[in-house]
Amino acid sequence: MKVTDAEADALSRIRRRRRVARRSLWFLPAVPLVFFLLDVAFDSPEPKLIGGAIVAALFLAPSMIHAMSACPRCHNLFYYTAFWGNPFGTRCRHCGLELPRTT
Repeated sequence: MKVTDAEADALSRIRRRRRVARRSLWFLPAVPLVFFLLDVAFDSPEPKLIGGAIVAALFLAPSMIHAMSACPRCHNLFYYTAFWGNPFGTRCRHCGLELPRTT
């Protein structure tokens, strides 16, 4: 089945969300460094909690937005079914709409 223009636009948004989610993985190695630096700089636990919340938000927000992407064809979640999910898959788990590769 041919992809319509509206579907192609929605698939490009899914690809963009996927790129942002992958880039957010770069924040994970920073977590121990942030906690170490905050531990050295402050005796109080509050800055560590604030720093941890910021790092968690920088990682979790893009990942959740990416995971909740809706398929433009069937309007279900693109990457997840009720029992299975693959956030870096290339097809809709419901209708099989393929996420085209970029060149």
